[in-house]
Amino acid sequence: MDIRDICYRVERLTTRWKANLSARVRTSLCGGMAAACQRASGSSVRPNIILVTVDSLRADRVGYLANEPTLTPNLDRLAAESVRFTKAIAPASWTKPSVSSLLTGLYPSVHGANRRGAFGAKVTENADRTRANVIRPGVVTLSELLTRAGYTTAAFTGGGFTHAVYQSRGFQYFYGSGHGLRDLSYQCARWFASRPPSPFFVWLHAYDTHRPYQGRFPLARFVRRRPFNLTNADVKAINGGRLLLAPDQQDRLVRLYENGVRYADRQFGFLLRALQSSSLLERTVLIFTSDHGEALYEHHLVEHSDVIYNEVLKVPLLIRVPGIQPRTVDQYVRLIDLTPTVLELTDIPVPEVQGVSLLPAMLEGKNLRLTAFSELETAGRPRALQCTLRGLDYKIIRWMDTGQISFFNLTADPGEKDDLWGQDVPVKQQLLARLNAQLEENNARAARFEVNVKEEPEVGWEVEQRLRDLGYVD
Repeated sequence: MDIRDICYRVERLTTRWKANLSARVRTSLCGGMAAACQRASGSSVRPNIILVTVDSLRADRVGYLANEPTLTPNLDRLAAESVRFTKAIAPASWTKPSVSSLLTGLYPSVHGANRRGAFGAKVTENADRTRANVIRPGVVTLSELLTRAGYTTAAFTGGGFTHAVYQSRGFQYFYGSGHGLRDLSYQCARWFASRPPSPFFVWLHAYDTHRPYQGRFPLARFVRRRPFNLTNADVKAINGGRLLLAPDQQDRLVRLYENGVRYADRQFGFLLRALQSSSLLERTVLIFTSDHGEALYEHHLVEHSDVIYNEVLKVPLLIRVPGIQPRTVDQYVRLIDLTPTVLELTDIPVPEVQGVSLLPAMLEGKNLRLTAFSELETAGRPRALQCTLRGLDYKIIRWMDTGQISFFNLTADPGEKDDLWGQDVPVKQQLLARLNAQLEENNARAARFEVNVKEEPEVGWEVEQRLRDLGYVD
């Protein structure tokens, strides 16, 4: 063990100690944060923006979308006051490209932060093992646009692929080594205490539901003592078809994951109560979503990085805006639509992006007729497209390396079990044409940002260690 490892372990122990403060003390701190936010907001005309993203949170485990007793009572309270989206689709199945799309309004192959690298087992042949693949220099981010418009911008994340090396552009303050939503709320409270009056944009990204599924409740501690949790080797073996999970192992996997969802909701509740106890929300847009979901063996696949089915691509999305009445929007929307939506809400010109503002759907219930596109990394990986045609939801997946195509009627088969590509379904060629057109558009847009590409930054040891903690490094 060298000095860097010792320093890292000391830092983690210190942060974990802070994160384990009692709920009463932490609620008080969050209350202080809300009071500080209220003072900082002053009489600004533009609304404040708070964006909360919880990593790996499946849509069907959030109360307003679930078909079972809720795991998320606190999110349900927010949903009752928000515009609720039932078909929000992530542009990628892992954090770096998906979050980068959320913060740019562009698909991963366009903004460029879509390749793996610098972290052990999942380094691919096209990736530099020492350098971070980041958003292309010519791409403007939401935080940059808000900063230019006079917003105070800050991010509080759990590191990994949301570390500053990947996502700090445009943020005036960036804390990228948090350990859960509770700790991030604490760090945010400290930051707010010293900020000057101005409208603010705050982003919190927590890994409470990410693998490894570390339980915080008695049931999870009991289950965790039994010899089952997913290692990197397990994930590779399962997704490669070399390891099958027995029914009791599947059940334990689901219970461990759902336990993390309950815990994340409890931590979010502290933050939500603090915000609701002040008048801050009267001037603040509050957005809650996830970068992607999590596979729980529905297609004999686990985790998320290599999965393009909707257990991973479909995410919760709640937008609470003062003055906009709560409603349910039952149409396809994309995470790339959040950047233009925030910019329109703040009266800032929207640059050329691939997303569109969701305000017409939020205000009037207008059908935007959007097509949701998702992609996995480089040219050989699968692409997926889904939309509503003739009143039914359809999805097509094209594996770029093998040429295999799958086609699903999601209205009749939401679990994507019955592949209809070999059957006579009139709309399948229409979807394939849309998918190919989207690929061509992405290639053309990406070419505009290829000029004057600066050398990408090196990934430090602390980033790699955090990725190891999250299961990305053996």
